[in-house]
Amino acid sequence: MTETPAASGRPCSYAVRDTPIGPLLLAATGEGLVLVAFHARGRTLERALGRLTAALGAPPARVGPQESPHPALTRAADELDRYFAGELRAFTVELDWTLSGGFHETVLRTLAESVAFGATAGYQDLADRVGEPGAARAVGAAMGSNPLPVVVPCHRVVESSGGIGGFGGGLETSAPCSRWKGSSPSRCSEGLERALWGAWGVPRLPGRTTSSSPPRERLTVSLRIPPHRSSRPRSPRRPRMALLAVLAGLCALFAGQTTAHAHAPATAGAPEGERARAAVVVTYDASRSAEFADEVRQGAEVWNESVQNVQLQPVSAGQRADVTVIADNGWPRAIVSGLGRGTVYMGRIAVNQGYDEIRIAAHEFGHILGLPDRKPGPCSSLMSGSTGGVSCTNPYPNAQERAEVERNFGSQYEALRHQRFDRVFVDRP
Repeated sequence: MTETPAASGRPCSYAVRDTPIGPLLLAATGEGLVLVAFHARGRTLERALGRLTAALGAPPARVGPQESPHPALTRAADELDRYFAGELRAFTVELDWTLSGGFHETVLRTLAESVAFGATAGYQDLADRVGEPGAARAVGAAMGSNPLPVVVPCHRVVESSGGIGGFGGGLETSAPCSRWKGSSPSRCSEGLERALWGAWGVPRLPGRTTSSSPPRERLTVSLRIPPHRSSRPRSPRRPRMALLAVLAGLCALFAGQTTAHAHAPATAGAPEGERARAAVVVTYDASRSAEFADEVRQGAEVWNESVQNVQLQPVSAGQRADVTVIADNGWPRAIVSGLGRGTVYMGRIAVNQGYDEIRIAAHEFGHILGLPDRKPGPCSSLMSGSTGGVSCTNPYPNAQERAEVERNFGSQYEALRHQRFDRVFVDRP
């Protein structure tokens, strides 16, 4: 989503909280909790703080143990502790929706206000609730954009069949929600929520006990982490998709299940006059990206957080992708056949020299979205590419780059969508 900084910057405080599912970044403004981020360490923490800086116009301040506690942070930490301990079912901490907007914010607010513990909602159901009955797929994109996971319970949104779908983090369910067909929908949601925390050894939320309730079937959750087949060593700062990614994946179960160049309701935040009637969905196939699959996903998420007139989503099974992502031994490059169409190469030469993989992925996606190289350039410019230096890890487009992509998929989209480009961009120093 587009995040517009205030002219003088808005104060924001943050803390990193140890939880049963790993370190969580909790950030809050004077209005309330603004961000919850998983994997809150190293480069992931840096990127989350960079996102806050871009959104609020000033870097957030860390709250130390000897400093006066921030009211919203204190409340959020206490409620999360109680939730994971099985003592809380509803969050009451105030929320700041700065990192969302428009349709996405409307959907997430509706979810937070109307889907309680022990209940579920389908994508079509949420679309109907917000008055956009044709936007079920766009609801999936809204789940994937959720800046407040766990607190805003996107894990309670399920498929129309009652199943919880597939998980990008490698989660498989041996007893999907569909096993409770014919029973109360709350059995699916509560069983799933209990099983998720149980998968990490978190005490299970106590079940409801009424004399008329039938014996509960146990929802078992198994984790499958595929073996790493690449000979390239993984850096310790890149946590592999494992237990924590399961929860992150819950909020994006349907984010990739859209058709090529499908449309979703636009959100507020694009420059005035550049708001597309519907967001364009560009699908990508990362099945050939080898060891860079996670970085490709994160590079796509950077763009999804940064602009609103277009969303990058994984292609559905059996569908043809707009963009193919391939790992090879050359330099990173993009072959652009048209706006939102082409091939991205995650070249290992640059990676082996120390260039940041997520910045590479986001940079090459920038070409797919119609941006040229801007070299030489500073690290603050995503499209400066390798000229930003090996030490540059910024994966976010600057204001000019965001605005150009919004125009490409906003006011200029109808004029550009059928043009053939045949452009090749190679990112070498």
